[in-house]
Amino acid sequence: MPPKGRFSPKRDEWCLTYCTQSITGRIHAAQPSCTTLCIRKVFEHEVRNVAGFKRHDMSVMRNDDTAIEVIEGKGKDKGLHEASKVVRKTAVYPLPAEGQPENVPRVLGGAESSKSHSLSSTTSSSSTTLIPTTTTSTPTVTTRSWSPGYYLFTSTTIYGTFEHLASMSRDLPRQVARQKMMESMKREWVEYQEWAERIQRGEIQGVEGSFRTQREENAVTAGETETQPEEASEIMSTGRKRPPQPLPDYLSSTLLVPVPPASISQLSSHIMTPISKFLKPSGRALELLGNDLQGGIFQQFASRVYTKAQTDEPAKLARRSWERLLEAWKGDGGDGKDGGIKG
Repeated sequence: MPPKGRFSPKRDEWCLTYCTQSITGRIHAAQPSCTTLCIRKVFEHEVRNVAGFKRHDMSVMRNDDTAIEVIEGKGKDKGLHEASKVVRKTAVYPLPAEGQPENVPRVLGGAESSKSHSLSSTTSSSSTTLIPTTTTSTPTVTTRSWSPGYYLFTSTTIYGTFEHLASMSRDLPRQVARQKMMESMKREWVEYQEWAERIQRGEIQGVEGSFRTQREENAVTAGETETQPEEASEIMSTGRKRPPQPLPDYLSSTLLVPVPPASISQLSSHIMTPISKFLKPSGRALELLGNDLQGGIFQQFASRVYTKAQTDEPAKLARRSWERLLEAWKGDGGDGKDGGIKG
C-alpha cells in the first residue's frame, strides 16, 4: 500500500516550459524567451483540517461549501445511516498576485477594471527600477485564496517561470510567507529609489536625512551591521545601505486561474445574453405556437379545411380564377381600376 496524505507520492503539479534564444540576444546578454504552462492540483488536506495531517491555523478562515456527512449507526442501529449537513472550514492562504482579481482578465473572473496601484519595471543598461504606477481607482476587490481543485498557471517571462518553479518546493504556508517577503522587498526598493532621487535633486542631505528600514533595524539589533567595501561609497553618499533588488515585475505576462474558471457562469452569461436578446422574439413565437398546439387550434383549422373541401366551393373558386385569368390574357380585363389588366 502506498503512503497517503503528506507522505503520498502522488503528483500534485505538472509543468511544461519552452525557452528559446536568438543569436543577437545571446550577444547582447538578453533574457531568453520562455513560455510555461502548469497544472496544479490542491488537495483537501492542504487547506482543511484532515485527520492524520497537521492542523491549519483557523483563526482566519472562511465557510466553504456545505458537505453532507453520512454517519453509520452502531449496535442495534448498525446498518442505518444518518445524514447531516456540515459546513466545511477552509484556511485562508491567499493566491499569489497573478491569481488576484485585479491581475486576471475580466472574462476569466477578474476585476471589472485595471488595478489601481501596480509595480511596473523600467529596464536600463545598469539596473532595473521598479516604479509605482497609478491608474484609475477601483473599488475594493475581495482577496482570493486557495481552495481544493485544479489551477492553471501560465507565464511568458523567465522571471515568472523562475519564481513559479521555485515555489514548487514550498507548501502553501511557505508560499504565503515568500509572497509577503517579496512584497516587503518591493516596498523597500521603491522607497530606496525615491530616497536616492530626492538626494540627487538636493532636497535632503544623505547622512543627515538617513534612516533605516525595519529589516535594517533588526540587523542592527542582532549585531549584523557588516558592510561590504563596494557599499561603503553608496552609504557615504546616501546615508543608507542599498536593499536587495527584487525581481522585475512579471504580473502582466503571468496568470493563475482555477480550472474551470470561477467565472464560467459569467462567461456563459456574457456570450448568451446578446444571443438570448436576439432570439427573444423567436422564443415568444415558439411559445405561442406551443400554446396553440396544446389548445387544439390547428386541429380545428384542419377539420374546417377538410369540411370545406367536401363542398363545391373550392371548384367554383378555381373556375372563377381561371376565367378571370383568361379574360386578362385576352385583354378584356377592364380599365385596370378593378384589378384587371388593361389591354
